[in-house]
Amino acid sequence: AAGQTAPWQPNPLVRYWDLHINPLEFRTPIRLVPLAVKGGLAFYGGPGMFDSLPLSLFQSDHTVVLLDSTESELAPLGSVFRRMSLVYDLDLLQVNLRHRFWPVSLVDVMVGVGLRTNQIPFSPSLPDNWKPENDVYKFAPVFHHGLATLTINYQRWERWYVYLQMTRGVTVGSVYRADVLSRYLKGTGTSGDLAIGLQRFAKGGGNPRYAVGGEIRYQRLDVSDLNDPDGITPIEGLQLRSLGLFFTISLVFGGQPTTADQAKRDLYIGDYMAAVNNLRTFLNRYPRHTRAKRARRLLAVAKKMVPYQQLELARAFQDSGAFEQALTWYDRAEAEGDTALTVAITTGRAEIGYRYLQQADSLLQQGDLERASRLLRTTQQLLPADEALVERYTAEVLIRQGHGLRAQGGLDAALRRYDRAIRADPSREVEIEGYKVRIAEDLLKEASVAADRSALALALQSLKQSQALDPRRKAQIDTMVVRLESRLSRLAQGEIRRSMAAQMQEARELRGKVAPTRPRIGLLVSSIEDILGRPDHVTQENDRFGVNHQLWEYGDGEHPGLYYFEDYVLMRVEPLP
Repeated sequence: AAGQTAPWQPNPLVRYWDLHINPLEFRTPIRLVPLAVKGGLAFYGGPGMFDSLPLSLFQSDHTVVLLDSTESELAPLGSVFRRMSLVYDLDLLQVNLRHRFWPVSLVDVMVGVGLRTNQIPFSPSLPDNWKPENDVYKFAPVFHHGLATLTINYQRWERWYVYLQMTRGVTVGSVYRADVLSRYLKGTGTSGDLAIGLQRFAKGGGNPRYAVGGEIRYQRLDVSDLNDPDGITPIEGLQLRSLGLFFTISLVFGGQPTTADQAKRDLYIGDYMAAVNNLRTFLNRYPRHTRAKRARRLLAVAKKMVPYQQLELARAFQDSGAFEQALTWYDRAEAEGDTALTVAITTGRAEIGYRYLQQADSLLQQGDLERASRLLRTTQQLLPADEALVERYTAEVLIRQGHGLRAQGGLDAALRRYDRAIRADPSREVEIEGYKVRIAEDLLKEASVAADRSALALALQSLKQSQALDPRRKAQIDTMVVRLESRLSRLAQGEIRRSMAAQMQEARELRGKVAPTRPRIGLLVSSIEDILGRPDHVTQENDRFGVNHQLWEYGDGEHPGLYYFEDYVLMRVEPLP
C-alpha cells in the first residue's frame, strides 16, 4: 500500500527457487503404480564392439558364453544385430509403503513386483561342429523373469518426474531354438538391472493419471544351470550384460500439486487472501504432511499481508468510483490489520467522505433531500475531523425538509426537523426559531391542527425560545401566547392544561424582560442599530445556501469595532484594526 512498509518483502532468489526450482514443495506423493508397461531394445556386449570407447560394458569380456573348452567359440555374436535383444516388462503393484509412516513429499520409495521377457530376435546359427546331424539349432536365448522392484521417484515439476529403479529376480528360459515351437538347452538363473527414467503425466487431473516416458537400463543376466541331456553343445552357462533404451507407460495414483503449492504462487503474485484459504485447506487435509510446518509459516506470513491486499482493493474500488465496496474493504483492512495501516485507512475514508460531501451538495441543489440525508449520515462517520462542515450541510437538509413538511401540513414533523437542525448547527438557531414561530402561527390559524397536543407543546416551546432571542417581537409573541392559552383552555383534559400551564407562565414572564442597552452576541441587526445607531460602513453578501452575511463598521462612539452578522444575528465583535 502506498506510503506503508509491508511486513514481508520476498527475496528475488527465494522467489525464483520457489516458483521455478521447487514449485511442487507440497505435492501429494505417488502412492501407487498398479501397472507399468515397458518395451525396448537392449544390446549385449560382444567382441570388437565399441573397442575404442571407454565404455567397458560393451567390450568383449562382458558378453560371456561359458563353454566347456577353450577351443570352442561363438563367432556370430560379433555382429551388433546378432546381439540385439527385445525386452518386454510388466511392473505390477508398486506401492509407497514408507509414506504410511514417513510422508516425505519430493521423494517416493516404491516397492513392487514385475514380469519380464527378453529374447534375441536375429538368431545366429551355431558353428558347424556344434550341430547335431538331424536337427538345426540356432543361438536364440529366451528368458522369463520374476522380479522384485525398488523404485525411487523424484518430482519437482507438475507434469514431469524422474526415477531410479533397481530390480532383482529369478530367471527361467532356454538358449537354443530348433524350430518354431521346439526349444532346447533350458536353464535357470538370476537377473538384476539398474534403470534411470523420465515420465511425463498426460494432461488432466484426477486419479489415476497416465504417464509416458522412457528409460535407460543396464541389465545383468546370469544363467549357470543349463540342462543338456543330449550332450550336443559346449555351452555350460551365460553371463550377459546389456544396455538398452525403453519406452514406458504407467498408471499412477498421486504426484499432484496441492492447494499449498497454489498458495505459494498466490503469495508471490500478491493474492494473500487466496493464499490463506489454500493453506488452511491444505493443513486441514494433510495435517501430517512433512511440509506442514513450512505451510504454517507461510500461513502466518499470508495473514499479515492480507490487510495490505485489502487496502489495495479498497483503493482500486475507490479509484473506479465504487465507494461502497471501497469502504467495505477499508473496514476489513482495519479489522484484520494493525496500527501501521491506520493512517492509510483514515486517509482513504476521508477522501471518500469528501466525495460523498460533493455528491450531497449536488443532490441538495437538485432538491433530492432524502438521498442527500443518507449520504451525509455516512459522511459524518468518515469525516470526524470536519464534523462542523458536515453538520452544516445536515442542518440545511433538515431545514429544507422542515419547509417541505410545513407546506404539506406536517407541522409536528416540521418542528422536529427544525429542532434537529438546531442541534446540528447551533449557529443558525435564531433563523430556525423564526421558522418555528411561523409554524406556531399556522397552528393558531388551523383549529383542527391546534388540537394536536404535541404540536401545541412544540409551538409553545418555540414561542418561548423565540421571545428570548428576539425581544422586538415581544408584543406579537405575547398575543400568540394568549391565543394558544385560550385554545388550550378549551381542551377537555385537565391534565394537559396543567402540564402546559407552567410553560405558558414562563412565556408570560418573558414579557417583563427589558431590552438590552449594550451590544451582545445574539442580538438582531435592528437591536444593534437601536443601541449604536447607523454604522459608518456596511458590507453584505449571500452565500450559496442563501445565508445573509453582513459586516458593520463603527469607527467612533461608545462601542467602536467590527460587527459580524449572519442571517441578521450578531455572531462576533472584533476591534478595529
